[in-house]
Amino acid sequence: LRLSESLKGKEQNLETREGELAQSKLDQDRVSTERDDAVLLVDQLRGELARVGDNLREFSAEKQELEASLAAADARAKELDQAEQEVERKELLVRDLALALGDESVAGKALVTAVLGKPTVRVPASSAFEGSELRPEMVSLLERVATTVSPSAGTKVELRDLSTDAGGASASLARLQHVVDV
Repeated sequence: LRLSESLKGKEQNLETREGELAQSKLDQDRVSTERDDAVLLVDQLRGELARVGDNLREFSAEKQELEASLAAADARAKELDQAEQEVERKELLVRDLALALGDESVAGKALVTAVLGKPTVRVPASSAFEGSELRPEMVSLLERVATTVSPSAGTKVELRDLSTDAGGASASLARLQHVVDV
């Protein structure tokens, strides 16, 4: 009986240990599976992070290109605004000159126009000079031109003698000097 009880106790002890061993094996398998799953998840996350990093670099490069394009467009818009303001200023100057020289323009003594985008007043040498001396009516015309041009900031006056009259360069210089003196 004792032997049977001892054997029975040892069998129960053995069964308990086998159960504990099986539970331990099951726990070890579960931990191993969880570890394998975690390693796969980490690898997957690394791949996703690498892909996201590549996308971020692409977006950053695209953003920089767009910023450069925007800056270039802004600069171009400013240039166009300045050019538009300059054209408007020149148009107003041509209008003011045409109004100031109205009678002379109608009589053909002066022509207000634009040459190469610049406001221009053309006066035939035959209408402006007697020999190398300015006609009195031209003095009045030049004073009106000066009065019209002087308030325009940044306006430069350029004089040219395009006449083909005899007398050459010295006569041309003398005529231009008379215009400058007025």
